[in-house]
Amino acid sequence: MKTLLSIVLGSTILLSIAQCGNSKEVVYKIQKETSFKIVKATYKEWVAGVRGGGSGVNVFFIIDSFDSSKITLDSVFFRGQKAKIETNNSLYIGRFKTNVTQQPDIIMSSDTNAEYGNKPPTKKIKFPLNLKENEAIISYKEDGKQKYYKQELQREEPDHYP
Repeated sequence: MKTLLSIVLGSTILLSIAQCGNSKEVVYKIQKETSFKIVKATYKEWVAGVRGGGSGVNVFFIIDSFDSSKITLDSVFFRGQKAKIETNNSLYIGRFKTNVTQQPDIIMSSDTNAEYGNKPPTKKIKFPLNLKENEAIISYKEDGKQKYYKQELQREEPDHYP
């Protein structure tokens, strides 16, 4: 009986210690400089002309050529959201949706099956840095290491589509 108790107690202690190592918090070390040159960094808000048509903010980076075998631009953090970076030659874009023109159609019912189609609210990313309204963080990999760079953005006039 003592042997069984010792095995159970030992296993519990080992599992507890192993779990402590898995709960690492991500540390964001912002680079002061990058090995690539950002020529222009802007953001532009847009609103569809019809109710429910959507709205959002697009973040644009024009970057001089760089060695894509060593550097991969991954995502951009802006106003509490995260978006994958899309590319078009030297133009890099992060697209963020907002809900300015969208009113959610929520079904409230005592029957949980009737509420199945409700969309959950969008969750803001908890980023440990305080960013201004016109600042973004570019996430990229350089030589296999994850890096972050804070970039100030210039505001462009918004697009209002008919």
